[in-house]
Amino acid sequence: MKAKKNDKTNVMRLLDSMNIEYESHTYEANPTMTGVEIAGILGEEVERVFKTLVTRARPGLTMYL
Repeated sequence: MKAKKNDKTNVMRLLDSMNIEYESHTYEANPTMTGVEIAGILGEEVERVFKTLVTRARPGLTMYL
């Protein structure tokens, strides 16, 4: 399932450009959660989950890590 254009990260855009299928998941944010915990919530194997962190460095500048 592909996300709406406005909801895509640069990694999603790259995967789209290479015609690589992926599935995007969302979950209730909690700053103390680890990638391992999130994989468990999503019911996925840890080795198959990649987490993108989004932060605002200053007004008008959003960073994707």
